[in-house]
Amino acid sequence: MPQKTSAESPFQPPLELLRLWMDYGGWYDRSKCAWKYILDSQLVAAMAPPSGGRAVICNRTQARFHLVNITTPEDSQLTRIFESIMMPKLQEFDNEIKPMSRSLARATIGLYRNVTERFLPTPDKSHYLFNLRDVAKVIQGTLQAERQYFDTSKSMIRLWTHECMRVFADRFLKDSADDIGKFIEAMSQVMRDHFEGAEWAEVMEDIDDERYGPIFCSFMSETTEILPYEEVADYSQLKQCCEDKLEDYNLEPKLINMNLVLFKDAIRHICRIHRILMMPRGNAMLVGVGGSGRQSLARLASHIAGIGVFVIEITKQYRLIEWRDDMKRLFEITGVSNTPTAFLFNDTQLKEQAFLEDINNILSSGEIPSLYGKDELPAIYDGVRKRAADAESGGTAEELWAFFVDSIRSNLHVILAMSPPLRP
Repeated sequence: MPQKTSAESPFQPPLELLRLWMDYGGWYDRSKCAWKYILDSQLVAAMAPPSGGRAVICNRTQARFHLVNITTPEDSQLTRIFESIMMPKLQEFDNEIKPMSRSLARATIGLYRNVTERFLPTPDKSHYLFNLRDVAKVIQGTLQAERQYFDTSKSMIRLWTHECMRVFADRFLKDSADDIGKFIEAMSQVMRDHFEGAEWAEVMEDIDDERYGPIFCSFMSETTEILPYEEVADYSQLKQCCEDKLEDYNLEPKLINMNLVLFKDAIRHICRIHRILMMPRGNAMLVGVGGSGRQSLARLASHIAGIGVFVIEITKQYRLIEWRDDMKRLFEITGVSNTPTAFLFNDTQLKEQAFLEDINNILSSGEIPSLYGKDELPAIYDGVRKRAADAESGGTAEELWAFFVDSIRSNLHVILAMSPPLRP
């Protein structure tokens, strides 16, 4: 939004329009040659410190606001927040696990601080960006535990280790720097500090690959209505389960058969993607060279999770208009029909940069600005009215639209299949 007219000019047209509204109460309509006043409206803006893709806003726009700086919370405050979230859940467990909420919260925050200080972004590792959402994802994954499957502190620590590996270590590159090895060293120190001297080797004593950690998934047991999130004790059983799911996928009449060899890394990737898809509002970016199985494994993991896959079809004439029509179809599936769907998008389909801007809007707010015309909105309101009434939501246009957007965010999982940048 604050894009400058040129690299040398400080002029930012969108922000100047906002400043014009704040100074003069509206804008001049050049088509009707009349002034339009904006009544009964106030502007509240939020921004992070300029860095990365965030630019500095001009001083004369900033001068129109009353500035409030929200400082980063202290570790003690974060510990209190996440401990309060975990404590009610852990009260259902055995006495050995009940008091672990504080230790788990402090260990996660300590590991997060270590990672942000030790693994900094570089041109080759520009995705090494971590924030407090990563701490929340670790806590969210740990809260998937059920008391029937976790009855010792060691089992809980193994679950916490798995979630930390999935949230932090899965984005590390495998190169000469050995970032995964350094991360394991950091995690070992955190475990000793917060879990009464627990050692990495002791916790991982029967794990096949310590650098990957234990494997957890929720599709092994099909005898219960609620699929438990549990550790995989028998790898051969997990492999057989994945092969059976692949066979079921190939028997589906509307799906294209996939002849896949499910080796160990492929099965682990399936567990990774399935875990993300089962998370509320879980989205994934799969980075790998073409032909490495990004899309195939994403389709199989979506099938295992019972989620449909939506893919756009690129043609020579495919432009922004066709893209917006496809987005409308996707929103109708997820928002009106209330169908869980994974939107699989790869870098070869990126015909215009506006596609990425729309995907960013979907990820951040669940909607694309100005996607629908006024004549298209009544059909959307009618499509969600009954479900909104069942959910005891309001029936006004604003409330129906909010319910529609919330349904999209709950049902839509974005999977981006991207290739790594080419090195000279």
